[in-house]
Amino acid sequence: MLTKRSVLILAAVTVVVTAGAIGAQYVRWTDTIRSVESEPAFPNIGAALSDVAKIKIVRGGDNPSGSFGFSKINDRWTMDEKGGFPATESVVREMLLGFTELELVEAKTRDPKRFGKLHLSDTAQPDSKASRVVLSDAGGKPLLDALFGKRVPSISGGKPSIYMRRQGEDQTWLATGELEIRAGAVEWLPNDLVSILRERVERTTHIAPGEKRLELYYNDTHQRFDIVDLPETLKVSSRYRLLQAAILQERLGFEDVRPSDGLKVDPALGGAIWQTRDGLTVTLGLARDPNAATDADNKRVWAMISVDVAADAEEKVVKEGADIVKRTKGWAYWLGNDAMKRLWATREDLTEAK
Repeated sequence: MLTKRSVLILAAVTVVVTAGAIGAQYVRWTDTIRSVESEPAFPNIGAALSDVAKIKIVRGGDNPSGSFGFSKINDRWTMDEKGGFPATESVVREMLLGFTELELVEAKTRDPKRFGKLHLSDTAQPDSKASRVVLSDAGGKPLLDALFGKRVPSISGGKPSIYMRRQGEDQTWLATGELEIRAGAVEWLPNDLVSILRERVERTTHIAPGEKRLELYYNDTHQRFDIVDLPETLKVSSRYRLLQAAILQERLGFEDVRPSDGLKVDPALGGAIWQTRDGLTVTLGLARDPNAATDADNKRVWAMISVDVAADAEEKVVKEGADIVKRTKGWAYWLGNDAMKRLWATREDLTEAK
């Protein structure tokens, strides 16, 4: 049974323990968070933007987004790892401008053991989730070198925030600003190879390996695609799958790109032909890399595009054809497994006996 004395002793101990916990938490808090007056994260980068000639984005070895870089050639940004493929200028420009507007609003932890929670671990660690961005001039002099981690959306609808720290420093920060560092390499590239609306299509031809041909046409009466010369004994087994094959050219993008040097179209791999009613013909040929370094690379089938325009086509169609040639000539594209499955669709895949 507790006596009055016991109760008083327990109460005193509780007060001491609580005060100690509060004190320890306060010490930890002051070491972790310190409000600061808003100040530019990179006060000198605005004046140096015109000098930026190289951009490197570095990530941990296990990060699926990967590491890659950009070089400014003839006033255009190109991706180093993709053979100099042109980057989307607006995407690169918006990131660079984002650095000029980024403001430090709160100092965070200096403890390297806690960097991982903010996604700010050093990118030399394979499991790092940080994105390290290095901007340098033509001579290789670094103009900005920092790691960027977890993003924090604004609940009130204001500017979002992001955790960051300068390379070589332990101090981490919460910074506000419209800074977007995109993930995988393809997200930085213009990804529009061909865009032909279904209503323009006169005929699409899909050629699978083994020279299996599937020819489709747009049926104006039923406003759908149908199979050319489909025997009376067969019917379409899946309108959805047929449609997915037929509209591949409406928004044909890619998952990887490389220069077409060393590649030769192999008819045995199949391909596709898209013919429009207004005189545009786009042909997609396929090739494998004879010098592929890995089994995965050897299994990839690269697509190359050629264009023909009818002599009596309108000027807008002539321009469309020229634009496709301009952005695809000299390049080969890995379209991805889903696109290849649609590209290689056969009549056997899409029909069944009545």
